[in-house]
Amino acid sequence: MTSINDLDNMTLAKIFENLPIVDGITVPHVCKKWKRASWLVTNWNRFRTLSTSSVTYKNRGSDFKTKHDIKSVLSRCGRYLKHLTLECNFDSSIMPIVSEYCSNLLSIYINFNKYNDDDFKNAFKKMSTLKSVKIIYFPMYDVIISVDDDTVRRPLINDTKILSNMLSKTVEELSFCVNPMLNKPLANNFANELKHFTELHSLELVRSYLGNEMLKVIPQLKKLVRLNLSGAYWYGDSMAKIWDLNNLEFLDLSNCPVTDREIRIIAKKCNKLKYLNVRNCVMISNLTLLTMKDEKTFNLITHVDLGALQKKK
Repeated sequence: MTSINDLDNMTLAKIFENLPIVDGITVPHVCKKWKRASWLVTNWNRFRTLSTSSVTYKNRGSDFKTKHDIKSVLSRCGRYLKHLTLECNFDSSIMPIVSEYCSNLLSIYINFNKYNDDDFKNAFKKMSTLKSVKIIYFPMYDVIISVDDDTVRRPLINDTKILSNMLSKTVEELSFCVNPMLNKPLANNFANELKHFTELHSLELVRSYLGNEMLKVIPQLKKLVRLNLSGAYWYGDSMAKIWDLNNLEFLDLSNCPVTDREIRIIAKKCNKLKYLNVRNCVMISNLTLLTMKDEKTFNLITHVDLGALQKKK
């Protein structure tokens, strides 16, 4: 009885060329014949987007489970990819592999279960076309300290060097979401690197603690159209200069310690603003919001979320 293994390697390769990428990575593991045939597949350039998300493929009976899987796929299609999503079933140790094979990316989304700055050394150096970077940053609690005979787990935190090797003149979108439990300002060298990203149109620093250096740098990014600081926090009345960003059209300040004075500065200086979210900004008084509504301050803004006004009595 004839079976698929009776086909020659070239014919097998033609069949494998029609498989989705997540199934294609299992082919070399079936048998030696299939492994040899898999290397004859030539149409890897059909893939422009790749996600390692186990959710995406959970019903397919296949997944990217190891760094070897990633390397196997990226070595073949990496140079053709434009969009790459790396989900939390990996740690940042796969970044050197990404750097080696994915030089033509337009966007990259990173959500690792463990992060190490050293893995990002030169990670983006070859990506001369990169425009969008999103990083979900939740360090593992892997430093164990003994305090009065009690074991305390604290996160291992290094000053992030993640921006230092990006080509700042090409990147237009940056997004960082950090663990609020860290209770530490974004590193000063992070702020110093960010100021070189003069072409940024969109910046997200969600749930970040913004230190003085960061508060000085953000107003220098004059091309910003979209700024998301949802859940971010700072101390003192130090946000006023940020509202010198005259090109802002989208501003999310939900769950931030914005004051009455600052919301008035926003309304006065951000003339192009179309979206404003101040939901759960408990430091803004109802009186201020009501007064600004009566004065028709928000009339030019297409969407205003005043959730705080609905919850306060």
